Amino acid sequence: MATRGMIGVVVEKENNRIRAIYNHFDSYPEHLGKVLAEHYSDRDVCETLCTYHTRSISPDGVPEYEDGGDDPEYRDYGTFDLFIKDARDRWGVEYIYLLDKDGWQIHDVYANRTYDLDDILATYEDDALTY
Repeated sequence: MATRGMIGVVVEKENNRIRAIYNHFDSYPEHLGKVLAEHYSDRDVCETLCTYHTRSISPDGVPEYEDGGDDPEYRDYGTFDLFIKDARDRWGVEYIYLLDKDGWQIHDVYANRTYDLDDILATYEDDALTY
């Protein structure tokens, strides 16, 4: 069973719109969160990532792309609330990741709460759940 997620970045040069992609596998924080923090904290690199649908991203940061069919490769959202609503209702994701000017945020869809990704990753390290 897949752990679905969305990855987004705030694109300042486009009036702070959120550009986002769907990620099908391994979107839980211990994997995707760690990979994003380690390999995609540069906004330009993240904007490039947020161009194509991904099936998953390997631990070393290499995305495995998939054909998005008739859907555009990425989605643009005017607000974080619209991003959450579409990710939850249309894509059925469990986790939403957003890179903004303050760094990576993670939104747990089931808990309906947003956290700083570094804080979440620290709890996994504290609990010896690193991978």
